[in-house]
Amino acid sequence: MSTPSSPERPTSNERLQQLADISRLFTEMVLDLDTLLETIVEAVSRLLGDSCAIRILSDDGEVLLPAAIYHPNPATCAYLRDMLSATTHQANEGLSGQVVIRDSAVFLPHITLEQSRATIKPEYLPYIERYHVHSMILVPLRNRGRLMGTLGIGRDITPEPYQESDAVFLQDLADRAAMALDNAQLYAHVSAAKQHLEQRVAQRTSALSAANEQLKRELERREQLETMLEQLNRRHRLILDSLGEGLIVLDRAGHLTFANPAALGMLGWYMDDLLGQRKHEVLHHSRPDGSPFPRAECPMCAAIEDGTVYHSTAEFFWTKTGHAFPVEVMMTPLVDGAERLGAVIVFSDITQQRQIDRDLREAKAAAEQANKAKSEFLSRMSHELRTPLNAILGFTQVLQMDALSEDQQDSLHHILNGGRHLLNLINEVLDLARIESGNMTLSPEPILVRLAVLEAVDTMRVLAAERAITLSLDIDALDEHTIIADQQRLKQVLFNLLSNAIKYNRANGQIMVSGQLTANATLRIAISDTGCGIDPAYAANMFKPFERLGAQTSGIEGTGLGLALSKNLVHAMHGQLDYMSIPGAGTTFWLEFPLNTSSTAEEQRPASTDQVQIKPHTTTINVLLIEDNLSNLRLIERLLHPTLGFNITAAMQGQLGLDLALQHQPDIILLDLHLPDMHGEDVLKRLKLDSATTAIPVVVITADATVRQSDRLLGGGAHAYLAKPLDVPLFLTTINDILGL
Repeated sequence: MSTPSSPERPTSNERLQQLADISRLFTEMVLDLDTLLETIVEAVSRLLGDSCAIRILSDDGEVLLPAAIYHPNPATCAYLRDMLSATTHQANEGLSGQVVIRDSAVFLPHITLEQSRATIKPEYLPYIERYHVHSMILVPLRNRGRLMGTLGIGRDITPEPYQESDAVFLQDLADRAAMALDNAQLYAHVSAAKQHLEQRVAQRTSALSAANEQLKRELERREQLETMLEQLNRRHRLILDSLGEGLIVLDRAGHLTFANPAALGMLGWYMDDLLGQRKHEVLHHSRPDGSPFPRAECPMCAAIEDGTVYHSTAEFFWTKTGHAFPVEVMMTPLVDGAERLGAVIVFSDITQQRQIDRDLREAKAAAEQANKAKSEFLSRMSHELRTPLNAILGFTQVLQMDALSEDQQDSLHHILNGGRHLLNLINEVLDLARIESGNMTLSPEPILVRLAVLEAVDTMRVLAAERAITLSLDIDALDEHTIIADQQRLKQVLFNLLSNAIKYNRANGQIMVSGQLTANATLRIAISDTGCGIDPAYAANMFKPFERLGAQTSGIEGTGLGLALSKNLVHAMHGQLDYMSIPGAGTTFWLEFPLNTSSTAEEQRPASTDQVQIKPHTTTINVLLIEDNLSNLRLIERLLHPTLGFNITAAMQGQLGLDLALQHQPDIILLDLHLPDMHGEDVLKRLKLDSATTAIPVVVITADATVRQSDRLLGGGAHAYLAKPLDVPLFLTTINDILGL
């Protein structure tokens, strides 16, 4: 292989011309850092050959980072780039480390293999040996006394070694390159600041239109400011003029040397009148209340003197006309190398923002008040709607205990079903309102899904049998897996979906309840029917309240709340509820919950549905009933009849109930909450505070069925909390529990 001939060495004048040409090249270039780096290494490589690489010091000065690489051979260039990118080069390692430490050039005119192994970083030896690099020069990149990195060249094509004059020439090139790189970095910082400031400008609201108009008027005074503005770089001036925030520049003594148009507009000053004045005496002389504000107490003055950054959203400035307005201030030191020149203050008028904050606080307070009123309304509606239902359902259940004819039992059955349907509607409306207002309280616990599904299906089998619908199960995959959910609410959702599958199925149809463990570690329960399916046109309204999706003309009883409530309940338990349907073939609704892997649920057994009765007592059981509703009083008297050994004393006011409790010391107190003279919760507190009545078990019976109030009263000492309409078996069970039966 022939050895390339050595190029003729340039004369001193040629070198000077080359320096002038490359300086002009760097000066005329667009200040894009990456493009400039690539231009530098290519230009240096062409002038001195063969490879050229620039390394830049990291911000902490610990690492030399590869910035640009060039070699006339693309394959060699790619190899060299991969090698440098794959190697971490500490700032104190190898030949480049020597340049950084000594801040001077390293010149190796003749590189031997032994010398390479002794001085060159081991990771680079394969490149030296493979491409026979025989001569190298590394020089520092520095500008204004700041070391920026290193510039290195090496010869593996040109046979002639570098000479001392090449090292001097390379240092001259590096100094010009460093100056260009410093300008490019400054341009990059200014561009980033410009982008940030433009984003801030874009966020300004329409309320600043007046300030923008002021900015336009102030631009007419630009001719008076030309002398000063000509000293600034044109690009910087465009950035500053486009700022929506005010910007002022101070010298070390706090004198104003510059203010952008936005600042002048907000402060009401002209530039000529403002220049040379001390910022504190002109803009910050008094507190917002007009009292003097000494310089010694001013944090901005302290920041100027200390050369520190200062940011505040609680500052204020005074206008020329004597008006103080709140500002957000960001003050940063203005430095040139090690010399502190003053400070730059960027500020914005936050008068409107403070008004917005006040409006938001007022809106929040109004929303909280509205939410409180909604909760009170729910509580009141619960009481007002449940109270008459208590008499209807309660006496119906009492009548069912009597020996009646088949027609009478059938009539009672219709009354009970109608009342329960109305109660379910009330419960669904209240539950939906609680969810929307954020007042729904859940009791999450590990639930054995298989048992929950079995219980729901067993409960609905009778309803399915009435329509000759086959109800099948395929839930072996659920095994012993558990989920975290509210057991009562999960069953409520299952009942809703199963009820819909029965109601909207065809006669002699089928329902399949299946379960599976998905690949996403979730448990899916699917309820499929063979009904008429759902028209895709109803998809958007599927889970909206009171939407019956065309079923209102079918004669099928419903409210349109079940799916909306179920969707919200499942979402509140961190699950998903969705469906798929084929018109004319059927519909599948599916529930999906995250699999619980932390613990297992205890065995859950369905509650006994046997009729609860109270056996007659040989001793008298004294019961104090504090209730102002006569129908509710009559219901309790029927349930706790004197023939069973009960003696009921009634009080229709809270204070009378307290007096009778002290006088008669009853065995049980039944307490309503909504009384004419005082709230039942206050009655409970006074009963529990009095040593004479604190041990008497108190059963709260109320139409206010909110979970939050139930928890509060049970925590306040109530033995039980029963909701109206009264569940007679549950009531009798509670009485038996108190009596130890």
